[in-house]
Amino acid sequence: MEILKRLIPVLLFVILLLTACDKDNPVKPEDGFNLDTAHFRWEITPIPFDDFFLSGLWAADTNEVFAINLFYGAMLHIKGDVVETIYYTDSTRYNFIDGLSPTEGYMVCSEFSKGVWLPAIKRWNGNSFADIPMVSNYNKTFKPCSFLLKSSTEMWIGDNGLVHKFDGLNLTQQYFQDSEIVAVNLFFDQNNHLMAHGKKSSDSITYEYQLEYNGSEWIKSFEDSHLAWFKPYGVMNNFLYAYDYPNIYKVED
Repeated sequence: MEILKRLIPVLLFVILLLTACDKDNPVKPEDGFNLDTAHFRWEITPIPFDDFFLSGLWAADTNEVFAINLFYGAMLHIKGDVVETIYYTDSTRYNFIDGLSPTEGYMVCSEFSKGVWLPAIKRWNGNSFADIPMVSNYNKTFKPCSFLLKSSTEMWIGDNGLVHKFDGLNLTQQYFQDSEIVAVNLFFDQNNHLMAHGKKSSDSITYEYQLEYNGSEWIKSFEDSHLAWFKPYGVMNNFLYAYDYPNIYKVED
């Protein structure tokens, strides 16, 4: 088991970095882009964290990649041929990262203060991450489980029993009716309604939920229960799906 424990991070800690055009098959502007043709060369960059997993991965473009690790308080920055690891203090945890453009990225963090982990968001400006001033009265331990970035003034962060909204300055909370539901995925459906994929477990049973935010409260629109290892759920594009061999089911209506 110890060997397996060490091998899993090695497999997970591989970034397939899209770095350069294949010299044998260059892309010409007049040719357009054909995704079925091998225009690019994939390279492997090992991540220098010796345990655990990546808690976030964001490619600002095909030549710049960020990888963050929740347990190490560390960020790996790959730009061209330069690989840099930045470590922060034990009082900071990196939870999620995503971006809107090569010069605008956002990182959801937890910072230890006054005996609890409090929310913080940092912004990438093309050169570095800087703290964004935040007005928040959330004094409980911040446990982010998902992150949905729509714009610089609309970010949604899933937590245990609730969803946080950050409008660029204020952090507010919208609570689930069931405080044991964890918001493991957040997404917008095909009608641009904010949705949450919720999950909770009891003994060997896993309960899956789809919830919709109507602007003031979360309404449960779907519920399922199953043995924890038999029916995985997830989000694909703008819908919730379930996988149960040999079928994939789309949750709708």
